[in-house]
Amino acid sequence: MTLPLSDMSGLPQGRTVEPLLMPGMIKMTGGTNGVYLGPPLGTTLAAASQAANTLFSVCFMIPDDFLLTELAINVTVAGAGNARLGIYACRSINDGLPGKLLLDAGVVSVNVTNTLVRLTGLSLRLKRGWYCAAYVADVACTVFRTSTGQFGWQPFGSGVTAVSGVSRAFTYEELPVDETYATYGNNNSTAVFVKGDFL
Repeated sequence: MTLPLSDMSGLPQGRTVEPLLMPGMIKMTGGTNGVYLGPPLGTTLAAASQAANTLFSVCFMIPDDFLLTELAINVTVAGAGNARLGIYACRSINDGLPGKLLLDAGVVSVNVTNTLVRLTGLSLRLKRGWYCAAYVADVACTVFRTSTGQFGWQPFGSGVTAVSGVSRAFTYEELPVDETYATYGNNNSTAVFVKGDFL
């Protein structure tokens, strides 16, 4: 099954979308080598302002061993500042919250308009399982973010149901190394696209 981009308008242009082996995950193909993994099917993407100094996180699944090589966000209205992207291990499928930091991928400028901002040249091997993509910026800017629907993992536990993501106040700096005991609230989260290859 392929979904038209009109249904997932925040995805990188020129991609088609299809379900992966496990519920709640998508694979985008076309344009370049590798695959993009995005937010769960059933989650609407919409352009909206994301606050500065807020750590956003959204849970996603890797259905098989995977080599992560790139992270990206889709900035639609610029902010004169920067953002950091990263990957956390998921505490459990019962809550979908970030635990220990696996990768602080570094800094990207969000002072761009209608641009897929990419962090390339990464190398992180991920085993089949649940992970959290993280975003924090030092300035408010408009990005594609999750806006409706439930997490793909929600049927397996009793986690977030109202929105597709969580956030907490966090002064912009390098990503914290362990979020296991941090307190998060429900919030629509920046859509962080994960690119790589299945091993």
